[in-house]
Order: sequence, then structure tokens, then C-alpha cells
Amino acid sequence: MGSFMYSTSRPGLGVYGGDGTGQPVATSAAVAPFHPNAPQAKDCWWGMLVTSEHRRRQGIAVILSAMSIIAMQERHGFSDFCTGIRDRNVPSENLCTKLGLSRTAEASLIAIDPSGFGEGRLTK
Repeated sequence: MGSFMYSTSRPGLGVYGGDGTGQPVATSAAVAPFHPNAPQAKDCWWGMLVTSEHRRRQGIAVILSAMSIIAMQERHGFSDFCTGIRDRNVPSENLCTKLGLSRTAEASLIAIDPSGFGEGRLTK
């Protein structure tokens, strides 16, 4: 949502990496999704990670993810980060481990009308 990405409702930011021609090859973002008075107000959600297929397995995702997490800490003071990945998604689990994130007992449920997104999967 633009209100998050432009930090008009809560802090948020996005980063991208481009190739030599300026074309984006990967993105990562982080937002503070909870109301300032909520018990989870100090939690920051990291995600929205996308890497062009031809640039995968080059370490770009780890670098941009770390950049978005560090930027949220430095700019907005967040130190607790969370994300959501599908169960048994080994590549995403490995990426999270590299970033210092670990599995918790918490779960998130997101309901989305798939007709708004076409035929592709929303997450891997």
C-alpha cells in the first residue's frame, strides 16, 4: 500500500537493485504494520522480496533484505522484525536464517481474492 511505502500512515520503505542499464532486478521492503498503541507496535514486517529469474542465486536478495532491515532500524528505530513464508519453503527459510530470523509459533493468515492477481502465485 502506498500509505505504508510513502510512510504516511506508519514507517515503511522499499529498496531495489538495478543492473548496469538501470533496470530493476530485485526489490525488498519493510513496513511497520501495527497501530502505535498495539502490543506489536515495535514489530517491523520485512518482505515483498522479488528477484528477476535471470539474477537469482547471486546473493542479491540477501543484500537488499539486509539493507531494508538496517534502514528501518537506523531511520525508525525498529529492532524486532518478522516476515511470513509458506511452510516448507526451504529457499525462503535459508534466506531468513542468513538474516538472523528464526521460526516462531506465531502464524499469519491473509485472505486475498486471487482473481485480482491473475493466474500466478502470490508467494513462492
